[in-house]
Amino acid sequence: MYIRDKKTSFALVADKAELDYFHQASVKDCASATVYSAYCKMTNDCPAWLQAAFWLRDKMSALANVENIKGFHNKKPDSPPKAGEKLDFFDVVEISEYELILMSSDRHLSVLIAINMQSNEGTGKNLTITASVKNKNFFGHLYMVPVRPAHSFIVNNMLKKVSFK
Repeated sequence: MYIRDKKTSFALVADKAELDYFHQASVKDCASATVYSAYCKMTNDCPAWLQAAFWLRDKMSALANVENIKGFHNKKPDSPPKAGEKLDFFDVVEISEYELILMSSDRHLSVLIAINMQSNEGTGKNLTITASVKNKNFFGHLYMVPVRPAHSFIVNNMLKKVSFK
């Protein structure tokens, strides 16, 4: 299902050398108490441009019979989901106070998002989002063409929502 990176121990969908896409971004001094509360802050109140991107993704992906994901839902459960449940368009693989492992897999690609919270030297916490993708066919490669440049922009904007700064 997933492996742990040898250097960081963060979850990946495959060994780093075998990935078709890898992106990692962090914020120091995360304002959230748990990784789930950070996820909720990052994905609530999705900006119109991101909603439009999800809508376009769903329309384009429908040509290859890929399920619509409809983006992030603004209403999240008050209590964290359990492993095996859905969180937005992801399957929850594992969840704890300091780690959330999410996966989305179909016949074209497998995506794993690992969100990790770690204490820093001060009183705050660092939040790291790791995205890893393994393509399974040509459509998976094609799908990643627009996602590759957009993903870091999206994640960096989401991280701003949980930073003290």
